[in-house]
Amino acid sequence: MMGGSRPRTAVRIHPFCAVLGALYFAAGMLDRAAAAFGAVLLHELGHVAAAHRAGARIAKVELFPFGGVARLEGMENLGPAREISVAAAGPLTSLGVFCLGLGASHYGYFKSETGQFFLTVNLLLAIFNLLPGLPLDGGRILCAWLARKRGLGAASLLAARLGQCTGLITTVLGLLGPIWGRWGLDVAAVGLFVLYAATREKRYVPYLFVRQLMAKERELFRHRVLPGAVLVALEEAPIIEVARLFHPGRFHLVVVTDELGRKKGVLNESEVTVALTTLGVGTRVGSLLKKRGKGKQG
Repeated sequence: MMGGSRPRTAVRIHPFCAVLGALYFAAGMLDRAAAAFGAVLLHELGHVAAAHRAGARIAKVELFPFGGVARLEGMENLGPAREISVAAAGPLTSLGVFCLGLGASHYGYFKSETGQFFLTVNLLLAIFNLLPGLPLDGGRILCAWLARKRGLGAASLLAARLGQCTGLITTVLGLLGPIWGRWGLDVAAVGLFVLYAATREKRYVPYLFVRQLMAKERELFRHRVLPGAVLVALEEAPIIEVARLFHPGRFHLVVVTDELGRKKGVLNESEVTVALTTLGVGTRVGSLLKKRGKGKQG
């Protein structure tokens, strides 16, 4: 293999997706299952292509009935605009496929029931994935937009909770569908999958948060200069509460004070990041300052 070749992206079909495919097969609608799978795969390929153009890499794509969850490498070095472009690429791809197919239908293509179903799935993927909740693309767009203002941890947590709400509401509407005579229970299944995936994204938030902090430290060494910001924290403040205020693209200094506002010392962002992974999220900034002092004396 040539050294300049791109690393491959692993594609994994989640068991839930396989179960839904089996249900379609049992109902004699295997052609619809294939059409839905093809639409989801095209949606995710849109993300992969956009990530490559932005300078990031999707290490793994996990396919769900509502779309996919992509694990990206190198996104820490991208700005919000590029993050949004990668997230929006999936819905735009699905919408583009729908528009092209709709145009082709005037020339005799996609006229079959399966073809029409394929176009409908693409349109629904584009619309549904723009809802503002993780792991949907709209949730990733919301994260990128909010991260600069609230920090990645708080933005991701909010988007994951919105994703759980989206999954719950979709499940309830899906269960009511047969009663109203509107749609089948497959909508409820999609809602359950979104609820499950959003809950998993919520558990992934601390790891994502720490990984971004460590990536910013590497960025400082690479560029040698980053914009700075100063935070003020009482000695009793947990380091996780301080770290949640760290914003991407800035390197922070933390001024530690007592209850009377008297300065006790200064911590830098790297010290707080290391303490998160070695001492635990509940460590107080004051005790971290004392540990550093004892270490210097030793």
